[in-house]
Amino acid sequence: MNMPHHIVQRGHNKQAVFIETAYYKYHLENLQELKQMLDLHVYGYFPMTNHIHLIVKPGETPSNISELRKHLAGRHTR
Repeated sequence: MNMPHHIVQRGHNKQAVFIETAYYKYHLENLQELKQMLDLHVYGYFPMTNHIHLIVKPGETPSNISELRKHLAGRHTR
C-alpha cells in the first residue's frame, strides 16, 4: 500500500488544538523529525484551528502511518 493517504487528526470533541502560532511550529517540527525517522513522504500539510490534514505516503512500511499519528498526537498532548 505504498500510495498517498489522506490523514485527518482532530482535537478532542473538536476543541482547538492550535491555539497559538507556537503550537503550529512545534507540530511542524515534530512532523519533519518523524517523517525522516519513519521514512515517510509528506505531500501536503494543512493545519487548521481544531484539526490537521496530511497527505502522506508510507513507503515500504504501511504501519508507519499509524506510528506517525501516534507520535504526533502523543507529543502534542504532553
